Formats: sequence, structure tokens, C-alpha cells
Amino acid sequence: MDAFRAFYKETHARLLKEAAAYNENLTRERQPLIAPFFEAMADLNEGGKMLRGVLTVLGCQIARHAGEAAHLQSADPAEQADAARSVDPSTAPSPDAAALAFEIFQTGVLIHDDIIDRAVTRRGKPTMTVRYESSLSDRRIDPPSSGDTRERIADGAALCAGDYLITASNLYLAEAYRDHPACALLITAFDRIILDTIRGELLDVVLPCEMVDKSGAEADELLMASVREIYHLKTACYSVIGPLRLGMILGGLDEARMAEVDAMADDLGIAFQIKDDILGIFADPDKLGKDVGSDIAEFKQTLLYAYVRAHEPEALRELLLYYGRENVTGDDVDAVQRIFKESGAYAFAESECEKLFESALKKLEAMTWLDEGDRAILWGFIEYNRGREK
Repeated sequence: MDAFRAFYKETHARLLKEAAAYNENLTRERQPLIAPFFEAMADLNEGGKMLRGVLTVLGCQIARHAGEAAHLQSADPAEQADAARSVDPSTAPSPDAAALAFEIFQTGVLIHDDIIDRAVTRRGKPTMTVRYESSLSDRRIDPPSSGDTRERIADGAALCAGDYLITASNLYLAEAYRDHPACALLITAFDRIILDTIRGELLDVVLPCEMVDKSGAEADELLMASVREIYHLKTACYSVIGPLRLGMILGGLDEARMAEVDAMADDLGIAFQIKDDILGIFADPDKLGKDVGSDIAEFKQTLLYAYVRAHEPEALRELLLYYGRENVTGDDVDAVQRIFKESGAYAFAESECEKLFESALKKLEAMTWLDEGDRAILWGFIEYNRGREK
């Protein structure tokens, strides 16, 4: 795990500097009425973990190390010194711009998420909606139209800010690599990540309502399949597969090897989300850093919930006494924890999570072409996620 931590620490520090320069540019918006929104965008674009950006850099490193090894292996012994000199990483474009593009996209998506979830804070700061609604309130400005509210106007402004950053991320990527031979592939892959993320979010938003009037074994199968698809689209593709692939394309890795990494990353991403859902109910609130009851209040469709619905009708009836409550208490959380444990949902989710972590490790081991240093970083990343408590 030390290899991953060291790589993360070094890369994160470098990306923070890249982000600071980008954020400074955002604050130079000259239109006075919208300048505060650009300042807010810059503020919200600071302070994240930048994990997706770090994985983008790692993907590029994996590709370059594989390319260097293939180059050396293909050369005759007498030509190996020349081959080694010809593979010069200093002449290749930096992956940092691709990493930052991913982080800009991330901030835009989070602004949209906050509108959907009615969130009030993000990264320990007020959300875009809260900022503008508070600004209107402080200045005692009411919407000119009687049919509007401050919150609705603030949501509309936040939606525009999210749109801006998502589009800006694409532009940033295109401008940074306009002369790179893989520019078209990079933009295509990035756009696919964006589309997959939106598909996953759309499914996540409508799933609770769409399942209300459905019952029986077929409906239970649809719910379980839909939950797993959300995990694939919203977490695996967005948080692990996508960043690694963007970096691997930039580094020139062949499609067959990228597909091997994708398969490992898919297992890891889905395991990450199952672990996240377990922690969302069972974690120590002080370690989790958010309200443990939020998943209950949001009626979140998880593997835990899907299992109870499919296998334990009595437990489901009791669970529905708490699921979807606006103000979830500590006693409510205790009751939901008990239901998930007694029904077997907790054991099922833990088992599925462990299977996926093991599958990711086996797929990592099977990639014999990987540089051993990169393998150690990926192994550490898997183990980090496996043992996390928040």
C-alpha cells in the first residue's frame, strides 16, 4: 500500500498547483453580474482528493512503462542501448492536463449532484445553490416573477455553472492535446465517460419511483440489475475505468491491454461502491465525515435494499417504516442496521464486495506485462479501498 500512498502524495501535490492556476483564471471573469459564480466555481474546484486525476496520471505511466518494455524487448541486443535512448519520457506530453480536465468535469458533476440531492455543503463549503440563494436573501432580493422562488432561481444558476465546467473540461482537454496524434481518441473516450456518468445518474434518480408500482420476481431482478448498472456507470466508469483509460490512451497503450485494465478497474469500482453503501449505513459517523443516515433519508437504492426487497418481505415492511424519512434519527439508523443484519443483506453485500476485490487482484496478477512498480501501486490502491473506513 506504501507504493500507492507515495504515488498519490506526489501526484496530488503536483495537480494541486495545476488546479490553482486554472482556478485563478476562472476568477478573471469580467462580467460583473456573473463574476461571483466563477469565483464560486474556482472555490469549489479546490480541496478535493483528486483521485480521478491521480488515476489518469497512473494510466499514462502504465502505458509508457509497457511501451518502453516492449520497445526494449523487440530490439536486437546490439541495439538495446539505442532503443532505451529513443524512449524519452521527457519528449512526451504531460498527462497532468488530462488529469485536471477530469477534475474540472468532476466539479461540474458534483454541482449537478448537489442540485439533485438538495445538498447544502460540498467539500466542507456551501453548495452553489446555497451560495446564490443566501446572496439573494442577504440583499433582500425576491424573484421578479411571482411564480419563482429564490431557491429555484439559485438552482437554475447552479445548473448553468455545472454545465459550464463540464463543457470547459472538454475544451481544456482538446486544447491541451490538439497536436497529439491521439487527440480524437482522447476526446471520444472522455465524452463516453461523461455520457456514461449521466446515464448512471439518470437511472439513479428515477429508479426509486419507477420501482414503486412493480412487484414480483421479475421486478426484483430488474431492481438488482439496475443497482449493479448504476454501480458500473456512476462509480466504476466514472471513478476508475475512465480516468485510467484516459491516461492509457495518452500513453499509447494498445486496446487489448487497456481492456485488461478496464476489467480489473470495473471490479474495483463496483466493489468500491458496495463498500461505500455499507459504510453509509454502518460506519462510524466521525470517520465517515457525513451523516450516516443520509442514504436512508434519500431512499437510496443499494445492494442492501435490493436484497431485502427480493428475499425478506417481512423485513422490507419494517425497513419501509424508516426508509425515506426526512429526519433520520440515531435510533432509526440502529433499526435499519439491525434489519440489514438480521435479513442477511449485510452479509450478502460484504460477500459480494469481497468477491470483487479478490477478482480485481486476480486480474491484476494475470497482467504479466505490467511494470512491477505500477503493479505495486495498483495493488496498494485495491488494498486501500478494501480496508477503508470512510
